[in-house]
Amino acid sequence: LPASPTWIYALLAAKTSLTVYGIWLGHVFTQHLVTAAMQMATLNKLPATNIIYQLLAPQSNYTIAFDLILLLT
Repeated sequence: LPASPTWIYALLAAKTSLTVYGIWLGHVFTQHLVTAAMQMATLNKLPATNIIYQLLAPQSNYTIAFDLILLLT
């Protein structure tokens, strides 16, 4: 029955599940985890005198640690 509390709860649970799934794949994975992998590769392979290294190094100290927390929780 579409008006029953159980049906409404099931719809809300499905909506929440899809939203969380979309946020993880659409935002967290693409904007945080992939970026952190790129930053780690850049910082591990480029010399400290490289302009790209110098550009990314200050922010990388914060974003890599933040992304690690996202990944572990």
